[in-house]
Amino acid sequence: MNKSNIINKSLTYLFFVTNITLLSNFFLVSDYTFFFQSKTLIYLIVITFMIPSIQYYFFNKRDLYLPIGEIILIFFLLAYIAIFFYNVDYIQKSYTWMLNDFSISQKKTFFSLLDKDFLYLKYFYLSCISFYIGFVLVSKINIINGFFSNKVEKYYNFSEKDLFFIGSFFLIIKLINFIFPEINNYKFINNFKSITFLFYISCFWTFFLINKKNYLKKIFIILTFFLCFFVDIIETGSQIGITLMFVLMVLIYWLIKKKIFFLGIFLIFFSFYFFQDIKIEYRTSLNNIREDLRKPFFKISNYTNNIYRNLELIKKNELKNKNDVSNVRLTISSYGYYKLIDLNKNNQLILKNGETYQNLFLFIIPRFLWKNKPVSSYGIEFGLVTQITEKEAPTSINVSWISEAFWNFGYLFFIPMIIKGIFVGLISIAVNYRNNSIISIAWLTSAIHLLIPESNFSLMSISFIYQLIFLIIFLTIYKLIFKK
Repeated sequence: MNKSNIINKSLTYLFFVTNITLLSNFFLVSDYTFFFQSKTLIYLIVITFMIPSIQYYFFNKRDLYLPIGEIILIFFLLAYIAIFFYNVDYIQKSYTWMLNDFSISQKKTFFSLLDKDFLYLKYFYLSCISFYIGFVLVSKINIINGFFSNKVEKYYNFSEKDLFFIGSFFLIIKLINFIFPEINNYKFINNFKSITFLFYISCFWTFFLINKKNYLKKIFIILTFFLCFFVDIIETGSQIGITLMFVLMVLIYWLIKKKIFFLGIFLIFFSFYFFQDIKIEYRTSLNNIREDLRKPFFKISNYTNNIYRNLELIKKNELKNKNDVSNVRLTISSYGYYKLIDLNKNNQLILKNGETYQNLFLFIIPRFLWKNKPVSSYGIEFGLVTQITEKEAPTSINVSWISEAFWNFGYLFFIPMIIKGIFVGLISIAVNYRNNSIISIAWLTSAIHLLIPESNFSLMSISFIYQLIFLIIFLTIYKLIFKK
């Protein structure tokens, strides 16, 4: 047995040992013990759910399936465990906007998360392991492996030139959307803005990595990346598109080069932390301008001014996460989830009983045929239920998959988490990723949103289906016109 196999088996044994330890602790005791205090359990949970990603990367699993499940586990750790690595005073400073409106009892509940978190860690761990069990069960079904790509890949046998041409086409669409914002009033165009941007990135980045010549085209690609980086932020005032752009680049680099794209990982964090503050400044100033006056060149000028303003603050050492947006974004899921657990423990939580999942079965019915079709977004209601926002000024709070499962079924949360794992497993294994396979690229681009599961499950799943269908229709038309 070689060294690689020994390490791989050792990690597998470690995964079983940590899980047995955590399960024994959570089911045999009802609070912390002498040996298993808060930090010990936190570190055990982090180690447990980092192991699948380490094994995927180092031990030749790249050709078996896409690592969507492993990356989602990392996201869960960031979204629900990061809060325990912050200083209490720092957390209090970040949530001043919320705590100022809290009663004394509400403030006690908020801060009790940081020292009375046993049930929180228990249910979080069980949610993650339930999700991973569903994911692993599907990955063992060999008949599904590559099922979708094997059926249709030969029909879409595109070359590197096709990748560059298709990327250029979607780049033009992206720029047209920015220069002529009026066309985004059409619901169809607005619904597919995100996939248009990400598919252009995927095609160009794949061409850049697999093409060994054409240096002028490669320079052009990098220049367009810089251009669209700023265009996307200026256009929407949001960072989710940019975050997904960098995540997509890191993942494609991983799949093609078999290496970690460290620059891409740095850009993810740079975007997440530095541009959060600029985004807030930009959105605040933009909201003071009438919508009909928010023309593209005005937006560019306005955004540039905000960059200069923030750079001045950096020089004066006054920025230092001025708006605390990054801290809140990394920790707000924790409080929302803890609040659900606390409400349920005190018999105050009204369960949704699957309501947030109903659109998985109703999405095929157009809204114009059913005017009273149930909504698919629950962010405002979630903010009110968890008391993160007030009725007088409700704000939409993202309903992450773990919180959503508990909000719907309480202590039966593990059932929807297993089903979510199965769904992600099906998506991960249905396509065998190949470097220049347009189907692999389209599939990955459509699924990339799932890697940041901070919106309710039905909304993200339906989005994946719609976006994949959109790309397949486009590629079919392209095939019929240009590849006769």
